[in-house]
Amino acid sequence: MINIEEHTFAAGAYVLYKGYFLFMCGPGKNHAANELGVVRFGGHRENNESAPQCTAREVKEEASLDIAFFDNAVTYLVDGDICNFEKLHLDLAQNPVLAIRDKRGALSVVYLAYGVGELKPAMETQGILLLRREDVAALCAGEITLGGYRARGGKLLLARPLPDGAVLVPHLQLRFLDLLFAMEPTLMRDYINEAPEGAQGSRS
Repeated sequence: MINIEEHTFAAGAYVLYKGYFLFMCGPGKNHAANELGVVRFGGHRENNESAPQCTAREVKEEASLDIAFFDNAVTYLVDGDICNFEKLHLDLAQNPVLAIRDKRGALSVVYLAYGVGELKPAMETQGILLLRREDVAALCAGEITLGGYRARGGKLLLARPLPDGAVLVPHLQLRFLDLLFAMEPTLMRDYINEAPEGAQGSRS
């Protein structure tokens, strides 16, 4: 059994906000000039904070939102590739839905959560994509540029201009979210339908 608190070096969340899944987008140091990485909100743990505390701090710093965690009972342990996973039942006070293990055995975990408050890019966040379920599937299925995302009705908030011709590159966390809809339909339905007051809203 893995020890989340002992081995986790980074933590973040799938943030559901008024019916949309929120992901950051930006060039990033590991991308070509014509690419924009699509990544979850989150970052490295600081001082003695727990993984959930790290997640809440990072979402506040990056999106200006408070979060409420969804009570999730299953964790998928992934070793580098989304097709190489193990399904765990950890029985923690707050279970991550995803734990990505690197070659050293260190973990980057992702929780299911809801965003509460006024969404706006903060800190070094360059852009925020507000993804519908169909947007998640489309980004994971083929090459879509930022301009193509806009053209299909995709919503976003930008802190600074980003090139419409740049390709949106889904990181592992987004690709695994797409997989979760197929593997855990009941879990995802409950997650979407049980949004607390303040995290609900129409997709206007």
